[in-house]
Amino acid sequence: MIDNLVDQAIVAAKAGNWKEARNLLSRAVQIDPKNARAWYLLSQVFEESDRIEFCLKRVLEIDPNNEQATEKLRILKAKQSDSNVWVSHSRNSGWPIYVTLIGILMVCMGLSGWYYFYGPCGVTLVKASKEELAPLLVEFTDAENVAMSTSRIALAGPVAELQRIRRKIELVKVPTCMEDARSLMVESMNYEIEAYMLFMQDSYGTQKQFELAKTTLEAASLEIERVLQCAPFCVGGN
Repeated sequence: MIDNLVDQAIVAAKAGNWKEARNLLSRAVQIDPKNARAWYLLSQVFEESDRIEFCLKRVLEIDPNNEQATEKLRILKAKQSDSNVWVSHSRNSGWPIYVTLIGILMVCMGLSGWYYFYGPCGVTLVKASKEELAPLLVEFTDAENVAMSTSRIALAGPVAELQRIRRKIELVKVPTCMEDARSLMVESMNYEIEAYMLFMQDSYGTQKQFELAKTTLEAASLEIERVLQCAPFCVGGN
């Protein structure tokens, strides 16, 4: 049942229905409070930093070695620290915070059509990045299917192909707001490649790497959809 709720939430998020995704994932963690995957995905569909932080901390309580949650929490803490410095500077400089906010609002209201389409996170640039990444992801999936049907002794070639495609994705130029999504895609591919490397060596941990690859790719999909929704005014990950 939990997997079904999570899968429904992913479909809802991809369709831009963030409220439905939050509701489904909230139900999932209520039913199974120790489901690290559900907590992590829940952190991806919240906008409030305190809720995101709460979800990521729950992930790390359940799985202290979760690299994705650790990195996301580190980035979140860094952004909160930068925000606190900005607020402190505004106060110490004698400028009321609301005056600063009004100034920012006026700048935003004056954004031109150029900014909307071709700014740092312009709609046109975001869509172009998605269109460039999508076929590479399909190419990786095709190569993965070949690897899955290849015997252990003959896996060197398929793994080299997976690595080649991953490098192509690393070289794709994306707007700043799409960097998290691309990083998650590359991270997912790294897990996938590592799984096959372990399988070739007949070592333990293969299944865990495959599971991490799946979870990370789902997070990448959610991040891409989030950026498509907030462009051109989003400036990065959560």
